[in-house]
Amino acid sequence: MENEVSQLNEVISALKEEKVNLEKSLYSNQQQLAKLQEEKSDVLRELDIQRSSVSTLQ
Repeated sequence: MENEVSQLNEVISALKEEKVNLEKSLYSNQQQLAKLQEEKSDVLRELDIQRSSVSTLQ
């Protein structure tokens, strides 16, 4: 019985560690996504400016 409890505690510890790692990965991915969305907005804004310039020239 004591051995089973010890094994369960090891499993719980491993799962907690995995949870922490997944949360760190999720946070990192969210940061990267936010950066990419910001870059996309910048590119689309620049594209709109260029389209506007082309329309003005025509």
